[in-house]
Parts: sequence; C-alpha cells; structure tokens
Amino acid sequence: MAVLSGVDPGARREEAFKLLVESVLELCGYAKAKGLRFILESFDSKYDKKCLIGPAKDALALCKAVRKTYKDFGIMIDLSHLPIQDEAPKKVFATLKRANIAHIHIGNSVKQAGHPAYGDQHPRFGLPGGENDVPQLVAFLRELFAVGYLGRGRRPVVAFEVKPLPGETSGAVIASAKRTLLEAWAQV
Repeated sequence: MAVLSGVDPGARREEAFKLLVESVLELCGYAKAKGLRFILESFDSKYDKKCLIGPAKDALALCKAVRKTYKDFGIMIDLSHLPIQDEAPKKVFATLKRANIAHIHIGNSVKQAGHPAYGDQHPRFGLPGGENDVPQLVAFLRELFAVGYLGRGRRPVVAFEVKPLPGETSGAVIASAKRTLLEAWAQV
C-alpha cells in the first residue's frame, strides 16, 4: 500500500510533518493488520506535485520517525521524480541507504513549464524536453547496485511507470521503455 505525502504547506511545514508521521503510523498499523506493507512515494517539492516529502533528506527524516515503530516502512523512489526533486541518484541513495528503500519505479519527467508532459506525467524516455533517457537510467541502475538494492541473488521489483502522450500508442511507449532498459543494462 503506497501513498504520497500531500502538499507542502510552507510556513506550517513542521506541524505538517508531525501530522504526517501520526497518519503514517496509523496507516502502517492498518496495513500490518491486513497483511500489507505500507510505503510512501517521494515526489517533487517545487515543480508539479509540490509535496511535503520530496527531497531525500525529508524522506529519511520520515523513515527515522516511523521505523521506530514499524521497521518495514520505507520509501518508493522513482527515477522520474529525481530531476524534479533537483536530486541525483547518487545523492538520493547515499542519503536513504538500502534499508529505507522499499520500491523502485523507472520513468521520465519534464521540468519545462508549458510542455505538454510537464511535471510527473511519465512520458516516454528520450522525449524532447524530457529529463531521463539511457544515460540517466544507467546512473540510476548503477546506484541501485551500489547500495545493494540490486545484486547477485536479489530480485526485488523494479517497475516502469510510463504512459503515452496524445497521439502515441501504449505499445510504442512500452517498446521504447524496453529498448531504453536494454541499452542501459548493457552499459551497467
């Protein structure tokens, strides 16, 4: 079970963080009673969703607070969010470390205001104006290995999150994602 934190309220950020911790603890308890794992997906804090939990340092603070009670709580990291969080994979994974990473998504985003795929729309890789393509995926995968999320004998879920823009087909976007992964994987 996964959610995002909600909008960053600015001046009331400290209060919002405390309330988020309370809510996450309650949701973790509910999830555990149902045999589920509860995780939070980090999003951007200034471009699109403008969430309270975006940058890795904030995600780590949430993990530290919640993991005192629920050791299996973690953060979902999405490659598409890192550019709009103004963070590089190396920094994110060095901050969060393996223990706090619960799930991985691979996708693309657009920072350019006015672009039809602006923000967290998960357009295809290599989209003009997009932030992620093969080089960014190579760096992301390398960091997943560096922190031990991926490795010999480990087969956690790493999922694509892509969708077609108007005029594109799902099949073409999926084929493009697979090609991007194969090209990146060959360089890892």
